[in-house]
Amino acid sequence: ISYEANTDKTCPVNLTNHAYFNLAGEASGSKSLDHVLQLSSGHYLPTDQGLIPTGEIKAVEDTSFDFSNAKLIGRDFLTESDQKMAGGYDHAFVFQPEVTDGES
Repeated sequence: ISYEANTDKTCPVNLTNHAYFNLAGEASGSKSLDHVLQLSSGHYLPTDQGLIPTGEIKAVEDTSFDFSNAKLIGRDFLTESDQKMAGGYDHAFVFQPEVTDGES
């Protein structure tokens, strides 16, 4: 999948694909909350009740959104108000520049 975006002013752009996968396979009996995830992201974008980013940028450190070290997705699931309002991890993560520079 290749995405490109152009905007008329500075704003967050969250290009995504909503193809959801169970990486263990449908017949495995495993749930996506049992998967281990690690992200090079220091921040995330909180959303409003319509799941639209509020414009605020929050640090992930010491929150359920902190995947800087590998952890089970379900470990901290629905433990904070930002997650509860969204019904889970339905947020944009802001990746570290070395992840998005196209060279690393």
